[in-house]
Amino acid sequence: MAPTELDEAIAAITSVSITEFKERAREVVGSVAQRGPVAILRHKTPDAVLISTNDYVEFVRLKRERLDFLTRRYEEMVAAMQTPEAAAGVDALFKATPEDLGRAAVAAAAGERD
Repeated sequence: MAPTELDEAIAAITSVSITEFKERAREVVGSVAQRGPVAILRHKTPDAVLISTNDYVEFVRLKRERLDFLTRRYEEMVAAMQTPEAAAGVDALFKATPEDLGRAAVAAAAGERD
């Protein structure tokens, strides 16, 4: 996350210093359950964000969904590379002469296809 994104995200929630959190932990945790996330600051810099259990479970679910999506996408790409056409393309690539590769590069740069 870029620093400006972090700054905006932290500015949108309640913040407490680490010292204040130590002194009022029970109250701060209660606030999270009722009002939402609280940023814990160390030397005025965000060090952690305290979130509710429900928010954490949702975060883990979304993270798992994203990973599952990326895994499926990766597996689709690998499967696409395992076709006879892909194998023929790899064979052709390794059998190509430097001149063949040069012509293909020029054609690709010009937007042409074989």
